[in-house]
Amino acid sequence: MVGRWFIMFGTISLGFVILTILNYWQIDHAAEKIIFGYRFKSVWTFWGGLGLITFPALLFSNVIFWAIYYYGYHFWFNKLWIIQISTYASGLLIMAIITWFWYGEIPSKGTLVGAVLCIAGALTSILWK
Repeated sequence: MVGRWFIMFGTISLGFVILTILNYWQIDHAAEKIIFGYRFKSVWTFWGGLGLITFPALLFSNVIFWAIYYYGYHFWFNKLWIIQISTYASGLLIMAIITWFWYGEIPSKGTLVGAVLCIAGALTSILWK
């Protein structure tokens, strides 16, 4: 049961890595409206071009989330709380790690405590019968 949780947590984390990197990349490039050396004339065409380019990665990320929620609920745990709390923990951890590496901003104590509490809550939900 804990092994399935680690698989689920890692899969959710992969989805959040994709989303967070795409989000931070677009934050850094939106002001200049440049994608791969091409300067867009308006922010709206920039967003449209970015949407077309990132669509496959966003689709892949959403399929990951759909699959892990579906299999986690229907086949592994039969409880949605385990999946939801694990998703919160993964989102917090991935956001904290990538923010730290991308922008050099150290995660706050509250962020780290929140992530640890979410992981503890998920593992408690799995192990406590």
